[in-house]
Amino acid sequence: MKILDLVKKSFYTVVENPTITLFFVLFLIISNFLAPYIMIVQSKITALVIALCIFFLTTVFLSGWFQMLKETAKEEDISKLKDKNYLAIFLEGISKNGVAVTIGVVLYLLLLSVVLFLTSEIAFRLFGSLDFIFKDMMINAAGTIDNAINYIQNLSDDQKFTIYGWQFSFVVASMIYNFFFLFLAPSVVKDDNKNQFIKPFVAFVSSVCFAFKNFFGTLGVFFIIYSLYFFLGVAKAIIGPNVILSILILFIYIYFISGALVLIFNYYEQKTDSVNRCDCIGEDKPVNSVGEAN
Repeated sequence: MKILDLVKKSFYTVVENPTITLFFVLFLIISNFLAPYIMIVQSKITALVIALCIFFLTTVFLSGWFQMLKETAKEEDISKLKDKNYLAIFLEGISKNGVAVTIGVVLYLLLLSVVLFLTSEIAFRLFGSLDFIFKDMMINAAGTIDNAINYIQNLSDDQKFTIYGWQFSFVVASMIYNFFFLFLAPSVVKDDNKNQFIKPFVAFVSSVCFAFKNFFGTLGVFFIIYSLYFFLGVAKAIIGPNVILSILILFIYIYFISGALVLIFNYYEQKTDSVNRCDCIGEDKPVNSVGEAN
């Protein structure tokens, strides 16, 4: 199946199966309800406990949700997806993938922090320091957002070049990082007999190998997802503070994120399905070796 056909199948799957987005919306509601208390509470210990609760809530949700996406990717007939018991699949995913997903998220964040640190070091040597913007904004741009915007607009060309250079560096680094680990989620929850504590480490390696083995296909999926994300960002910027349209954009984002992940799982399933795959010489030919001499 071509990538464009997979895109149609993925977004059609999300539209025809609202349970996929329902679990995502419920997670967003609960997490956004808890998150403000981190800033409100006076005790640092309480804030840390709430932050840990949100973290484990996220990993629990991802464990079950990824299992749902994996099951939808395995089903070729989209009409049969409505007959699945998604709650049972979600709970099964929590028990099967909880440990691996939690370790995987921690590893992902740790490695991302290392990449961003190295990127900042490279940006510092190429474009200079950003110390001026933090010092000047505290003195001259304190107050409203308009003051901060006016301050940035009045910066010198060299200072703007430094800011844009840093911004470009982080954008490129983030895109390369996400490209390599685009298929980390299906790699972590795939069916195998590996230990749950070892599985996420293997998934990081297999995700990179999968991206290189299917380089152009991965590039196509990556380009489609980021292009749609870019257009949504432009639409959000054009809409501005309009409340009704902002809510509409929020729902579009929810469907976009769900559809993008379904697309990632669909592509991964298509390429790793040994039954339908013909990536070996002669694998797509019938073999009848009965009576042949050794």
